[in-house]
Amino acid sequence: MIIKHVASGPVASYSLEGLVLTVAGHIVDLAECQTDVIATVDLTADRDGVVAEGLSGSYVASVVIPPRQYHFVDSGKLGLDDQPAMLRQALPLNVAAVQLFLWPVKNNPTQGE
Repeated sequence: MIIKHVASGPVASYSLEGLVLTVAGHIVDLAECQTDVIATVDLTADRDGVVAEGLSGSYVASVVIPPRQYHFVDSGKLGLDDQPAMLRQALPLNVAAVQLFLWPVKNNPTQGE
């Protein structure tokens, strides 16, 4: 994962276990968020420091997830043109291509209920 600090200062805590990213206690399932186009998950904190997805307060982090990639595999059947019919199969998410942008935080943000 690529970590980028948007500005200097303390940032929210974060950890990555497999395909699950946790920022200030808020869990983001990266594979679940991945789509066929670039996906962005914005995490913000309200006045009480509660972190949630969306644009409801001060930025804590943004997660940019690359689009799903595919490869083609032989289906074992012939198509209408008597050529092998191919199936599009999704590749696993490349976590190394995920970007985590961290904004400075004033207080220690917490997970929303």
